[in-house]
Amino acid sequence: MFAQGLPSADPEQVGMSSARIVLLDSTLKHYVDSGHVPGFVAGIARHGKLVYLQSAGWQDIKSQHAMQNNAMFQIRSMSKPIASLAVMQLIDQGRLNLTDKVSQYIPSFAGMAGDH
Repeated sequence: MFAQGLPSADPEQVGMSSARIVLLDSTLKHYVDSGHVPGFVAGIARHGKLVYLQSAGWQDIKSQHAMQNNAMFQIRSMSKPIASLAVMQLIDQGRLNLTDKVSQYIPSFAGMAGDH
């Protein structure tokens, strides 16, 4: 729902390629059409502007409920790579260092192994 509230822009306006977005879209739809995945929701935003938001396939195959752009998913173990990406972005922005102690940000970790 958050992505739908972003202002939209053409990919080139934010330094992206429309041709690559079209390729991504056709690739994702191919995975649905070939039966590799039942459905998807994908979005791309850059510099606070939405350049791509698309859904295809089924949210519920049995009831033939089509996938919607605002579908919600359980991400389960995907939280680890998402958290890792967020940390790497903070490092890239200079707001965090790989050598920082965890306890610097989460005080309850003070004195635990590896927090030297």
